[in-house]
Amino acid sequence: MPFQNNVLIYLILATLPFVAGSYFFSIVFEQFGKISNKSYFADLIGSGFDSIIVLLLLNNLGIYRSVILICIISVIAWLLFTLQLKKKTLLGGIGVLILFMLALFIPNKYVNSIEQNFIGFITNKTKTLGTIAKSNQKAKIVYTKWNAFSRTDVIKVEGDNDEMIVTIDETANAPMYRFDGKKSSLSKYKDDIEYLPFSFGNNHKTLIIGPGGGRDILYALAGNSKQITGVEINTSSIDAVRHFKEFNGDIYNRPEVKIYGEDGRNFVRKSKEKYDVIFLALVMTNASQNIGYALSENYLFTVEALEDYMNHLTDNGKLAFLVHDKEDMSKLIATILRVLNKRGISIK
Repeated sequence: MPFQNNVLIYLILATLPFVAGSYFFSIVFEQFGKISNKSYFADLIGSGFDSIIVLLLLNNLGIYRSVILICIISVIAWLLFTLQLKKKTLLGGIGVLILFMLALFIPNKYVNSIEQNFIGFITNKTKTLGTIAKSNQKAKIVYTKWNAFSRTDVIKVEGDNDEMIVTIDETANAPMYRFDGKKSSLSKYKDDIEYLPFSFGNNHKTLIIGPGGGRDILYALAGNSKQITGVEINTSSIDAVRHFKEFNGDIYNRPEVKIYGEDGRNFVRKSKEKYDVIFLALVMTNASQNIGYALSENYLFTVEALEDYMNHLTDNGKLAFLVHDKEDMSKLIATILRVLNKRGISIK
């Protein structure tokens, strides 16, 4: 329901599939009770395939066409079941199927408008756009992409021509800076606190986990990194940065940079490389409304994860973090102390 912001309506709509599904299965087991074991097995197999199909649809077609295709599959199943029971509702089912088929092929500009203008995202005062509006600034969404992981937007604030915001589910934000692609333009980033890990020592080979809008790539370039690997769990963030390549200097396609769309912890664990710098900046986000993202982030800061990072550092390598506040810092330091203690360094 892109044009509705009433929680009660969402709850009712979320309940309907369960009610309809329960009614459907009660009919199935009533009519085909003798083969209930086979029916249940078919249900489990179908659910497994559905889970895979939904992920593929969301990653390739976006939210609108994915929902329409799921509805088409459901109507076809309904028609087949109706034929089996020899019910006289076939004509109505065909009509519904035709409507969904027509909805599937509406022009892309209308699909993009529907996917972008979700009232729940735009008017919610706790989300990014709402927060900007509360500060008496004007902003608009200039790019939107849905996938199985999240909804990703790029927001442009009126009057700010040097920065845009890449946001995941309108809660986890990362800046995307204007960059002309020239190394001479990187010196201004050396004044930022985020540049600190690159201000000393050897930075030749850098791993950045969660580069988001590409800001950390600029810090690595400013620190003379020659081989920069970025690992971003949300592939739509990568697509967003590449979409605005003329704005950000096409940083994800520079010869020094390689970007991978996968889980950072898993990437490190299977990697055989060692790095001079491993940098995780604000990947422990406050996106509590996005459960999948929160779980992936917690996974990046376990004792075992920190051991993996340290095992992939060169002899004089640096493991660097940027966190939100003293609470996150306290948790991180406590975990690091435990890791160092396990490696034979006393707490004292």
